[in-house]
Amino acid sequence: ILNFKDLKLQDSGVIALCQAIDARPNVSELHFDDQGLTSSGLAQVNLLLISTRNLERLNLWSNYFGDEGLRVLSQGLKSNKTLKSVDFGRNNLTKTGAEIL
Repeated sequence: ILNFKDLKLQDSGVIALCQAIDARPNVSELHFDDQGLTSSGLAQVNLLLISTRNLERLNLWSNYFGDEGLRVLSQGLKSNKTLKSVDFGRNNLTKTGAEIL
């Protein structure tokens, strides 16, 4: 379990962490809540979702990335077969975001 809650890493910090986590396939839970993520950081999270084989829980709570951010994550969400739980709370998602899922 890796919990980076409230560290305000923003995109550059999350990108670097995702690249490092990609080399550690045993990570099962990842918390990137309240990091100020935009499409740039979410693109790296998307790549991590595509490549990782053990991630079961992902927390992206309170990043306010909206439907467009969810669109950036959609390929990783669709291809990841181990993910059991994702927290998208407080991300300004609308009905469009639900349709993306």
